[in-house]
Amino acid sequence: MGEFDFGKLAIVHVSPVDWRDLFQRPHHLTFQMAKTFDRVVYLYRGLHSLGLKSEDFKRLVNHLRLLKGGAAVKGNLPICCPRFSFLPCNGSAGDWLNALLAFLWVRRSIGNRPCILWASAPSPSLFHLKRLLKPEVLVFDWLDDFSLFGLPHRVIQAQERLIKASDVVFTSSLLLYERARELSPRGRCHYLPNGVDLQHWRPITTRDSRRPIIGYFGTLSHWVDWKLVGEVASRLSDYDFIFIGPKKGVEDEKLPSSPNIRFLGRVPYSELPAIASSFRVGWLPFKVDDRTRTINPVKVYEYLALGKPVVSSPLPETAALCGRYVRLAVGPEEHIREIREAVEAASRPSEVRKLVEHLSWDRLWRLALMVLKDVLKDKTD
Repeated sequence: MGEFDFGKLAIVHVSPVDWRDLFQRPHHLTFQMAKTFDRVVYLYRGLHSLGLKSEDFKRLVNHLRLLKGGAAVKGNLPICCPRFSFLPCNGSAGDWLNALLAFLWVRRSIGNRPCILWASAPSPSLFHLKRLLKPEVLVFDWLDDFSLFGLPHRVIQAQERLIKASDVVFTSSLLLYERARELSPRGRCHYLPNGVDLQHWRPITTRDSRRPIIGYFGTLSHWVDWKLVGEVASRLSDYDFIFIGPKKGVEDEKLPSSPNIRFLGRVPYSELPAIASSFRVGWLPFKVDDRTRTINPVKVYEYLALGKPVVSSPLPETAALCGRYVRLAVGPEEHIREIREAVEAASRPSEVRKLVEHLSWDRLWRLALMVLKDVLKDKTD
């Protein structure tokens, strides 16, 4: 293996995000990997066991569709979902079985190529997979603090163990970075924020609607403050509020039902920029709690890349962008005031977009590669 010849390496990405889910950081980074490495395997590893809810059976059907040898998405990019990764088999025997099936599938995909193991999920079976694969480098890309997700204790233990065992720890937020530095004995922690596909999210000129549209896209779940949404929408009756995305973990009766709120459901990623171009303001009405404080919402960068001003709950990563085009608000009164001011203020899309031009996924991936090169150099010296 050449010292920096990534072209001879494969990379195995173990992710908690189903490939068919909404586009998130793991998807974007996987496409970047496919530009660099000889072979890329996206290994979906669900963190939850299946239950008896209808959404569990839907997830099972989707996984079974992926089992037909994997899906070649883009040239050298197969998607792998091993058969037991989503069945309710707990304990060390289940972990070994998951790892063995994953190993066999991965080796069938990459042959005997040396590889990098890149994990975005703290699965207990990951350590068995590492022993089988013998990767050149183990990377933990820490997206969320999974200890706050109500997951089994062994998954939480796996998260801490993974931070300590990894050759490199990337974190998507500064708060996670500080926590990782406390646990990692090797000092190989790096802040790698979320980014944006600047080619995909380009300003599109549209005719202004008679009523300003305040928009949100992403998963509609419990981390959205639906009580806040309902109150703001009812008091801004001269505005329209559009929510795009699938519902997850939230019942219909808990969603606000103001006449000026519309739920459009899931929209293909390719069509999102055109629809979101009708927004006058991109909105992030999240609850602020221990879990959301550690996240770095990709949608904020996508709003800005479209040239849309943003009104957001005061999350730490969003606060770093606070200024003329990113306004923070707490409670209904502040959200109403900031939304009105954002709508009334003149803004040029090209100026708004400049806030995120340095955060392209291409540039962030180049930074990650520089770190990987240093680690590989240390291992070969």
